[in-house]
Amino acid sequence: MDKSRIKSLDILRGIAILLVFINHIEPRISPAVSEVAGISGFLFWKAKQLGWTGVDLFFVISGFLISGLLFSELENKGTIDWRLFWIRRAFKIWPSYLLLLLVLAITGATHYIDFTTPLSALESIATHLLFLQNYIPSGNPNGPTWSLAIEEHFYILLPILLSFIVALSAMLSLQWSDMIPWLTLLVIAACLILRIATLNGTILADDYARTHLRIDSLMIGVYLNHLVRTYSPVLTWVQEHRLVALLAAVLLIVPAAFFSRIHPFMFSVGFLMLSIGYAILLTLVYQGLLKPVESNFIMTGVARVGLWSYNIYLWHFFIIMLPIP
Repeated sequence: MDKSRIKSLDILRGIAILLVFINHIEPRISPAVSEVAGISGFLFWKAKQLGWTGVDLFFVISGFLISGLLFSELENKGTIDWRLFWIRRAFKIWPSYLLLLLVLAITGATHYIDFTTPLSALESIATHLLFLQNYIPSGNPNGPTWSLAIEEHFYILLPILLSFIVALSAMLSLQWSDMIPWLTLLVIAACLILRIATLNGTILADDYARTHLRIDSLMIGVYLNHLVRTYSPVLTWVQEHRLVALLAAVLLIVPAAFFSRIHPFMFSVGFLMLSIGYAILLTLVYQGLLKPVESNFIMTGVARVGLWSYNIYLWHFFIIMLPIP
């Protein structure tokens, strides 16, 4: 394992992918699942329900880590090379993703290409190449790739937004870092307003996957990185009151075990609570919460899973669909 990596964060990534795994366990994969009952059944079904939040944990972690790269560039150079940043992201994300699209196209496992007409086929391919599948009105046939689309939109928008606030702060004779809390509040408020507005209409089955309704989770990760870099007293308080902070995180996360991703509660304050809860958990882990146990063989295994979390997340959902003899 790369010595420059933070093992505790890999463990947290591993926990995120395990949550997603649990959420995706269905009777077609394991018939015995439908027979789970009693207390153990209650715990299993609630854990399965909570599993969908693994994606939100990924969002917060991504916002935290990606913003760290951009903040470092701003601190060292005073500017962001958008092109270089996007190229690096492309080399990290696209190879496995493009291979997946090719395999799914050849096997027809998800029928994501509409062959009705040449134009419809081209549109299907272009939609996935441009990461717009989370806006397909009839639903995304390629499952978990909706979250990848949100992350790609975030990778495009964040360096642009940061460059904008750098220019704005120079005009106002302010430090660009002082603008990060305001940018965070703006993104959170915009997403919250848009989600609440969605409640006034009809919530579609895939509305939880829309970038404009979910990107605040990533922005909360950005804000957390800002707190770390500015040595915020908030983090000192969390460090000194670990048990209270951990309890707060649990209380913010647990409600998601009782509500679906399209429930009005989630679209009002639920998603925001969930992201804040995971941000607190990420803070505690970053401060060393898992240090006493991170070297045991179980945590080492979870860290290994976390190290490969992107490819595991991208491919695991489709393996059972592939016509493998």
